Amino acid sequence: MIFRRYLQLSLLGLCSFSLLLACGFRRPGNTPTPTPTASGSSSPKPSSSPTALPGLITAEIRPTIESNDAVLAEMDRLKLSNEITDSIVRESFPVQITATGTPAAIQKLQKLAAGNTSETVLSFETLSTRSSRITSSQTQAVSDEEAWQTLWRQHMGSDADRPMINFEIETVLAVFSGQKRSGGHSVKITQVKKSGNELVVTYQETAPSSGNLVSQNLTSPSHLVKVRSSKLNGDFSSVRFEKKP
Repeated sequence: MIFRRYLQLSLLGLCSFSLLLACGFRRPGNTPTPTPTASGSSSPKPSSSPTALPGLITAEIRPTIESNDAVLAEMDRLKLSNEITDSIVRESFPVQITATGTPAAIQKLQKLAAGNTSETVLSFETLSTRSSRITSSQTQAVSDEEAWQTLWRQHMGSDADRPMINFEIETVLAVFSGQKRSGGHSVKITQVKKSGNELVVTYQETAPSSGNLVSQNLTSPSHLVKVRSSKLNGDFSSVRFEKKP
């Protein structure tokens, strides 16, 4: 009797253990730690903030009602020349601007915004000083490609060696002193300055002194230059040529 009872209990315990194994029973302490796996949906690491380029500064530009349009036109020109690299314009009148660029460009915008329209001397590059086929005395300011092609053909007689001009940021200025009966004559642009919305071009003509030995060939002195200022971009509205005594 006792043996039978013991056998029944043993069989019952064996069945219970088998049932636990079938249900995935694990003893505490032996549970395997899951291995982390890479996931395509994992959150990306935050990117670092962009670093400002060395030599550039950011500043606020606050034009007046009077200087509003001039500041916007100048900023467009400075962007084309990469002197202003970034800007935020808040729509109002006058506008409010946050600009990033070279210190010289930022200072120029701030002065213009404050209404400082004092005269500024501009640098220029000589394009031609040869004796011209244009035999009349005249001055010209060229602000577009078609007019430039026409002037160069009249000056040189062909399109050969015509310098490339970016009229979005540049203007051609030309002075022709007319046909002379001998050599030794010359004409030279001596200064270009911006006064308000006007370009003022100063030039000087010279003639040979009496007694100087010069050629007896007919000549037509000329001086053609390009300046980094554009009427198309609104840098100026008119050009005035002044002959220096």
